[in-house]
Amino acid sequence: MTAAELQESLRRVTGLDVVVERLETGIRYSDNARHVETYRMGRVLLAGDAAHVHSPIGGQGLNLGLQDAFNLGWRLGLVARGLAPGSLLDGYTAERHPVAARVLRNARAQVALMRPGAQVDALREVLGEVIGLPEAWRHFAGMMDGTAIDYAPGAAEPLAGRFVPDLRLAGAAGVAELMADGHGLLIGLAKPGEGRGVMPGGGAGGTPGGAGGLGEVLAGYRDRVRPAWAEGGSGLGGASVLLVRPDGYAAWAGEPGEAAGALATWFGPPARTAA
Repeated sequence: MTAAELQESLRRVTGLDVVVERLETGIRYSDNARHVETYRMGRVLLAGDAAHVHSPIGGQGLNLGLQDAFNLGWRLGLVARGLAPGSLLDGYTAERHPVAARVLRNARAQVALMRPGAQVDALREVLGEVIGLPEAWRHFAGMMDGTAIDYAPGAAEPLAGRFVPDLRLAGAAGVAELMADGHGLLIGLAKPGEGRGVMPGGGAGGTPGGAGGLGEVLAGYRDRVRPAWAEGGSGLGGASVLLVRPDGYAAWAGEPGEAAGALATWFGPPARTAA
């Protein structure tokens, strides 16, 4: 965009004799919004702007694209290494397509609110009053920053499908620190005298079979998932065990007896039977 083009546009819209003497940076964008039908076609996988485009208003595109990459990366890593079946990649479109659709809807709504006119002015005023309500503020904030994403709506356990908060774990390391190398995390409730966190090498401290014998369940998954214990026996909602995916979302929440099945679903068969 040149200074002359900007000047012409301002004069046309305002009806005033505006003079633009200098333009440092001119950026042109529109409210163009497009979205692919699927993020995977055989061996071709799409993420970020290759999968969806929308107005930059609101700055939601960066977070959206990064979340695509995190959601796809750990799945692709397991499948490419032969540790999980190719069907694990099907969950990528299933989870991320609805999220992008909501962002495109939000971006269109924001563009609509920027249009001039008395009716839109009134709409902005009414919406401003609504956003002032605490519950409405949390709703809109969750849409904007992505914290409202729920990959398992209707799940019995509240944490399933949601981004895992910074739970208080036994030992010095936190959730993010333990997952920095791309591993998943199986978190059990620490009982008195059991569970001393996670050793530097990835092994469980304290009683290996504590909190429902999770150490034994993880025997074939130490290359993909490591154990940890929720300090004080809290933070997991109504569940006793929480399986956290490498992208930070809870894949599953339940009881120790169901953990083996959850691990196989999300991380493939254990090492001794992996292809």
